[in-house]
Amino acid sequence: MTLIGSQILSGTSATLDVSSIGAGYKDLWIQIYARTNKASQATSLCRLTFNADSTAGHYHNEFNYVGSATGDADESNSGGASVTVPAATGTANSFGIGDFRVPGYSQTTGWKLWNYQNTVFAGSTNITVNGGGVWASTAAVNEVTLTPTDGSSFIAGSQITVYGMG
Repeated sequence: MTLIGSQILSGTSATLDVSSIGAGYKDLWIQIYARTNKASQATSLCRLTFNADSTAGHYHNEFNYVGSATGDADESNSGGASVTVPAATGTANSFGIGDFRVPGYSQTTGWKLWNYQNTVFAGSTNITVNGGGVWASTAAVNEVTLTPTDGSSFIAGSQITVYGMG
């Protein structure tokens, strides 16, 4: 496993991003540790996108979640892979985490599939989401970006880290 790049915030930012991802590995491992400043909300939904492509219909997510509600969800036309993180009224000092594995990220002969786990502590509930999805593109992944869908910003200490594996 080799560190490709990371962004660790010392202030606020509307995105977390790692670019210039080369094709020298078999898989990508993307780690997220984040919290937003969205007022009047305990959590913020964020989208992980590849190569700045936020086109609805290019992403399809399927996941199972456990927490205050348990069940399955199917999310198409989302414009990115889903990640939930704490927001301003969430439990003090808590950050959400997300781990994504993208096999064959540099291949140009098929769509990109991922599997992931996302955990967030919201109030008195620990929510864990397990899932996977597809990016409907044959392009090699050369950039990953995390963006809140509610217009908020990530706070200091939030980070995204990308590793190459294999």
